[in-house]
Amino acid sequence: MVLQVGNRKGLGLSRGLPLIVLLLVGFLQMALDGLDGRFEKIDVDDALRGIEVRQLLQDGRWFDRTLAGIQMPDPYVSPWSRLVDLPYVILARLGELFTGPAEAVRLAFAVWPPMLFAVFCGLAAAILHRLAREGLGPLRVVHLPLILILAAPAVLEFVPGRIDHHNAQILALAFFTYGAVRADRLGGGLAGLAAAASVVIGLESLPLVAIGCAAVVLDWCVRGRPARDFTLSFLIACAAATVVLGGTFVGVKGLLDTACDSFSAPFAFILTVLPLLAASVILFLPARVGPGLRLGAVVGLSLPAVASLPYLFGACLGGPYQMIDPVSAHFWFERVLQEGGIVALTKAGHPLEVLRLTALAAVLGLAGLRLVRRASGEGRAAWVAYGLALPALVLALSMFRYAPIAVALGTLFLPAAAVEAGRLWGIGGKGRRALLAGVLLAIAPAAVAVMQGASRPADGPDVVDFMNNDRCEGADLSALEGLASARILAPPGLGIAIAERMQPGISVSGILFHRASPGLRRTYEALTSGDGEIRRNALSPFDHVAVCARVLPGAGEAAPLFRALAGGGGWPGLRPVGEGRSAFRLFAIDHATVE
Repeated sequence: MVLQVGNRKGLGLSRGLPLIVLLLVGFLQMALDGLDGRFEKIDVDDALRGIEVRQLLQDGRWFDRTLAGIQMPDPYVSPWSRLVDLPYVILARLGELFTGPAEAVRLAFAVWPPMLFAVFCGLAAAILHRLAREGLGPLRVVHLPLILILAAPAVLEFVPGRIDHHNAQILALAFFTYGAVRADRLGGGLAGLAAAASVVIGLESLPLVAIGCAAVVLDWCVRGRPARDFTLSFLIACAAATVVLGGTFVGVKGLLDTACDSFSAPFAFILTVLPLLAASVILFLPARVGPGLRLGAVVGLSLPAVASLPYLFGACLGGPYQMIDPVSAHFWFERVLQEGGIVALTKAGHPLEVLRLTALAAVLGLAGLRLVRRASGEGRAAWVAYGLALPALVLALSMFRYAPIAVALGTLFLPAAAVEAGRLWGIGGKGRRALLAGVLLAIAPAAVAVMQGASRPADGPDVVDFMNNDRCEGADLSALEGLASARILAPPGLGIAIAERMQPGISVSGILFHRASPGLRRTYEALTSGDGEIRRNALSPFDHVAVCARVLPGAGEAAPLFRALAGGGGWPGLRPVGEGRSAFRLFAIDHATVE
């Protein structure tokens, strides 16, 4: 069945049916993921976001993102903006009209991500409709489930309880793409607003936003007047939205400060000064000049501003994770799979994800051929969208954290890829041989990964995995209730569970976030070091140690203190607190005698 786009007689069906199918298939995927009672995507990021939202509801301090329950020993200040927090706060306040505060927050966390998914499906359907109108290929019903199956990592970012900022980031980039394929003044405004919002939400999207902005300006440089209104609207909206959103969600002080891992002065500078410089070129350059002069004018005017960045914000040249120390990197950051690329996925035994990225590469490769063939006629508006999807794939191949964004944007070109594959297949033996050779070449790495993954024995968690991931679920943490105030050293997994209780006066230090690196270092040194002096120094700022009793594997670090306490034993200088009826174990530290 072909959905007739642009046909007045079937206009309601052609617009409505894709949205309905996308919603049904997407929510079915979410339901299947949650059959065992939990959603796989929900992780420590969601736990910390939950703490941030609950604290905002308690104290109402909009621009102060200090989280009281985390001391490293300095207070932990979240790098996240309030843009993602705001809908949860609004929904929780509305929910309090009908139920208690705690239940209202839980309902807000469960309801908002699927609502975002409904918006994403609407945008995806509109983008597919526009791409079909551009002549890239008709949209068929069979394409829709295939798109969401291939885009499963993106779909599952919208499950109930997935309150971290990744789904909002995907949605912002989908708005960018929709604005790009509209290619009119309104589309430019939407895309510019989305570009600014995406970076305010999180800096991961900055490379893609930079590439997308460059693609918009380059489109004007090539086409001139036909792209003028769209490009000018985009640039002005991006600059204006950066100031408005930044002032609203991080504050004037936040906009003027230099924080290399969160939205602040360096990124506000990039998203305001550079767009305004490009807009001034468009406004004042004579319309009759050619593409080369347009490009030269934009580059010439922007180059001094770009060259000034290292001098103005040189502290950020080390990147957003420069505060991670070697100890924290060894025990935590180097183990994070999302920071690795396709090679790391293969080594870790994730052949399905390798196959998914390989399939996406084939889709974008075929769609690129289709775009090249349509370059002299229709299809120009799709180039900016393609210029966002292809770099997202490249980033995902080198850093898996970009995979949900890559599949969310890239799979929208599946109908165009299907048309091009059919064309190649239909031109005879030569075309078929070329298509088959291309497919074989594309799937070869995935086939190797699948075979390696199938033949590799599953490795169980080592002792560091227990420290990092075990949140002592189901255990009784009531021993904490007898403490009026305490600084607790706990493994990172248990630390975030203690922090989630938000008990006044109780704080932890080692959670799995880069800004908590000072606390992580102390935690790992105390729990894993065989040197008594290092261990005593690491324990010195704390009043208590907490662990979860488990049968630990022999693999991993020696971790003498952690193995002793988590294995059910004791330690000189540590006195048990409470009756110890559950797996949760709490010890008071006697600093004079602790070994």
